[in-house]
Amino acid sequence: MELKAAKELLHIQTWLSRVDEIVARGKVAYLADDLLRGGGGLTHDEAG
Repeated sequence: MELKAAKELLHIQTWLSRVDEIVARGKVAYLADDLLRGGGGLTHDEAG
């Protein structure tokens, strides 16, 4: 693989890992806040 492409793929992989962390934290905050969930969003069971 070309070095430039390898660096770009590593950057994307790192970015996706960071996005996963952000989503996980957001999900925890969402599930912990009754007001957020009260607006017709997913229930704790539905969110997995």
